[in-house]
Amino acid sequence: MPILLIGSIIWLISETFFDFMFKEFEFNFIFFVFYICMIVLEINLFIILYFVSKTGKTDAGLIVFFTFCFVAGIFSLPVIIFTEFLPQVRMFITLTLGAIIINCMIGIVLRENYFAKGYFWAHIILFLLGTAVMEFIFIIIFNIQNFLLTIPITLAHISIVSLTTMFYGAKAVQKSEKRPWIYIFFKVEAVLLLSLIIAIVIAVVVLIFILIAIAVGDSNIDLSGLSGGSGTKRKKKSSKI
Repeated sequence: MPILLIGSIIWLISETFFDFMFKEFEFNFIFFVFYICMIVLEINLFIILYFVSKTGKTDAGLIVFFTFCFVAGIFSLPVIIFTEFLPQVRMFITLTLGAIIINCMIGIVLRENYFAKGYFWAHIILFLLGTAVMEFIFIIIFNIQNFLLTIPITLAHISIVSLTTMFYGAKAVQKSEKRPWIYIFFKVEAVLLLSLIIAIVIAVVVLIFILIAIAVGDSNIDLSGLSGGSGTKRKKKSSKI
């Protein structure tokens, strides 16, 4: 849990750093090549992390993982350059950090009772309390106004990240107790990344449907406006006559 927490903090810091460095940068061919190289580097870092963690090289595994988290901050640059969705990008990363913080809080409070039998309600109460605190912080920091759209998305993301880490993490530890802990960490990180990718894809699909609905609604309004407008013009002309 602490390693995931540090990695999430590095991800947020690197995103802020790359945003500051490339804020006024234009998306040209050179930057496109650079961006593709960073994607290839991330894939290779993740593969290297697998082999390093499997051999039990903890120090090397941590260096690779923290480098992986730092490079991940550059992936949001096209969104920042082409759109005005920087707060949303930063909110997404902060939500991930918040979910990991909730897990760490539960682990610190329960200690040896973490995922132990008889502490079901303790986990639920701590999770709901942590989620409520995080939501309150997000509402203040990001000045959330559209509660009906934003809060369900943030709650879903926190739940996906935190519950995936908790349940699969406990399962991975039980199945791989004799393995190096860095290898168990890699397995949890792999499932967590998969859940994040699925969450991003679902969010993008939902946003596309929303944009299409808005576009269709605007086109209908424009068409009715045109027909109505022509009618009013005719009335005005007839009144003048």
